[in-house]
Amino acid sequence: FINLWVNKVHTAYPDSVQKYCTAINEFRHDNYGKLPLLLNGLQFDQVRYKLLSNCILIIAHFELGNYDQTHTLISNFKKQLSRNNSKLPQLHIDGIKNLMKIILHLLEAKYNKVEPIRLEDYDTIYYKSWAIKKLGTSASHS
Repeated sequence: FINLWVNKVHTAYPDSVQKYCTAINEFRHDNYGKLPLLLNGLQFDQVRYKLLSNCILIIAHFELGNYDQTHTLISNFKKQLSRNNSKLPQLHIDGIKNLMKIILHLLEAKYNKVEPIRLEDYDTIYYKSWAIKKLGTSASHS
C-alpha cells in the first residue's frame, strides 16, 4: 500500500516519505531493529516530520538496548528541537519534550530506583501508547 500511495504525495523527497511511512508501520508492529536503517538521513519538506522521525529513531535505539546511543541522540535532538522551536506549535514542542523526559526517566530507571512517572501530569505526550506500554512494563519490573 505504501509503495502505491507514495506516488500520490506531493513532496520533493518521495524516497524519504516512503521510508518514513514504512518506519511508522514497523514501529506500530514493534519491529525496532529495522528502524535505524529506515530513518537515517531522511529529508522532509516540513521540519515536523524530521523531528518525529528522530523521536522514533530514539525510541528504536532505546528498545534495542543501545542506551549510550539513546543518550547521545536525545542530547543532539534537544538542540535540534531548540533550533526549530519557532517552526512548530507549542503543543507539538510540549509533546515531544515530554516524550524525551519519559525516555530519560526509563533510562535512569535501568540503573537506579526512581519515582514512577505520573502520566496524568503530562498534558501531551507524543507516541503516548508506546510510553504507556513502557511505563507499565518498567513498573512491573521495579
